[in-house]
Amino acid sequence: MKRNCESEAVDVIGLARTASEAYQELQAKYEGKTISTLGALLINVIKISYDDRTQSIEEHISEFDKKWSFIRSTLGGGIPDDLKEFGKILVDLSKNDQAKGTFLLATLPAYYNSLVLRCFEFCHHKRFL
Repeated sequence: MKRNCESEAVDVIGLARTASEAYQELQAKYEGKTISTLGALLINVIKISYDDRTQSIEEHISEFDKKWSFIRSTLGGGIPDDLKEFGKILVDLSKNDQAKGTFLLATLPAYYNSLVLRCFEFCHHKRFL
């Protein structure tokens, strides 16, 4: 098996006891983890937008959280060696609360962005009084 299999794949399945376990390990490592599908994970979050005529803000935030969690869980399964650099950037981004907040704000209409900024400025100003 080692002769016709890349060493990275052999390392992934090396401790599997059954073919099913080996398949599950390979699936977790490689499925949906190409440069375009990793980019699509981020685009999936960026492209959602809030429309207050069709959903509540709570529903929108819940949808955003589900998609953000999906990014984290997908990246948590490991990244193929040929995508390590890009994968690491996405993993770090997905773990950063400031990035998450920024992306969430980007999905909201401009009114919400200015409202959040005013609240932030008010809280920041109040802290220094």
